[in-house]
Amino acid sequence: MRSQQEKIAAFAALHHRPGAFVIPNPWDVGSARLLAALGFEALATTRGGYANALGRMDGQVTLNEKLGHCHALCAATSLPINADLENCFRISLGSTLARAASSALLRAAHELSDGGSFGWLDGIAGVAEMGRLLVAGAAD
Repeated sequence: MRSQQEKIAAFAALHHRPGAFVIPNPWDVGSARLLAALGFEALATTRGGYANALGRMDGQVTLNEKLGHCHALCAATSLPINADLENCFRISLGSTLARAASSALLRAAHELSDGGSFGWLDGIAGVAEMGRLLVAGAAD
């Protein structure tokens, strides 16, 4: 398994090399391992796919379930993982990130409360911002 720092470097390199790269969405550990074996260089969690795998509709997964899913995907392969953290499960962004920190995620997408746009928090360029949000979340 690669270290967190090695995953960060690999994920950053994907963003800085010429051309585009494809980042597929595994819905479970088996599909994550299959996608890794097919040669994909990074993975991103899927909201709807994971919910459907549980027999639910998109948006019906709890934060604890989502973080458990993220942890399982991170443990299943040595690839960098980007997570879709929905709207932070109706708690503060800092609190969500504080709870997500132990899952080995490299990057997290979150929906903002302005009606549909979203932002990125990552371990490559946004470390200072993540730290600020984590501190703010601890005060929640």
